[in-house]
Amino acid sequence: MKPELKGKVQVLSEMRDTIGLIKSGQGVDPSGEWGDTEFDNALAWLQDAVDSGQINNVKGNDYTQDLETGTMLAGFVWTGDVVMMNGDLGKHGVSRFPIPAAWLGTARSPDQSTSAENKAKVEELSDYYYQPEVAAAVAAYVAYVTPVKGAQLVDPEQADNPAIFPTDADWSILKQFRILAPEEDKKYSTAFQSLLGL
Repeated sequence: MKPELKGKVQVLSEMRDTIGLIKSGQGVDPSGEWGDTEFDNALAWLQDAVDSGQINNVKGNDYTQDLETGTMLAGFVWTGDVVMMNGDLGKHGVSRFPIPAAWLGTARSPDQSTSAENKAKVEELSDYYYQPEVAAAVAAYVAYVTPVKGAQLVDPEQADNPAIFPTDADWSILKQFRILAPEEDKKYSTAFQSLLGL
């Protein structure tokens, strides 16, 4: 932890984002095999950073104002926000920094408790959004990474933006946070929220 950033670091209020990035920094693949020990290690690191004052705040998607004012100099952020801020007349000067580790959300088919009719509708909607032309339009609008291959070919102006279309080197470290069993989700989310007072 850099002393010059003390009190100017923020993390996200989403457990998977913050704990996943901390795990990655500890050499644990968030998409791989891990359990209570690895979660507890990440939580302990976060507790130390909060207790020492290194981390001064926990935010959802409202951290952009802190970047603008300088209240936040480093933190866990979403690429789409950085793209949008940099595109806002170039006045913010938010830097793109190397991706320490990240992961992508993908559409999941509904579970067995979902009716067959609803399941078919969800799958039809997923198929629609996974068409490269549609994915490219969505990525250009929201300025977030799309998991759809070929989408960058649709919009040449965005094709070279690594915050939307990561480089091959970036893709080599992009991970998904593994799917948690309901009991794990409840236990980990509760512990995370308790630490941060959420």
